[in-house]
Amino acid sequence: VIDFEAIGGIPDEISDSVAWENGALLNRTLASLQPYDVLHFPNKTFYLMGGIQASHIKSVVFEFEGTLLFSNDIAEWPRDSRDKVSACLHFFNLENVTFTSSHVGVLDGNGAKWWGFPGIGYLI
Repeated sequence: VIDFEAIGGIPDEISDSVAWENGALLNRTLASLQPYDVLHFPNKTFYLMGGIQASHIKSVVFEFEGTLLFSNDIAEWPRDSRDKVSACLHFFNLENVTFTSSHVGVLDGNGAKWWGFPGIGYLI
């Protein structure tokens, strides 16, 4: 089991620097996963910057016991060469991958900040 906090993930601190550090660590960790690894996120909040990418992962389990909270700082968000913002998570070419939680794991992309009207939010 690979525990995200034990390998250096910084929990319960909301800052751009922590979001970038946690995001870089998660990208490195995803790139190193081997078949039958379990990537565990303990019951804490890990603040992340977007641009998390993984490909060609096979027979891995992701255990979400806490929260992955993505930055709502649009100005800091990573962008591609055409200035288009990166996705929170971009996974492709996965095989036999399981996303699970024994409690209440949360992936929070801060959607209201991204998709609502600036300064207003949703009008429903």
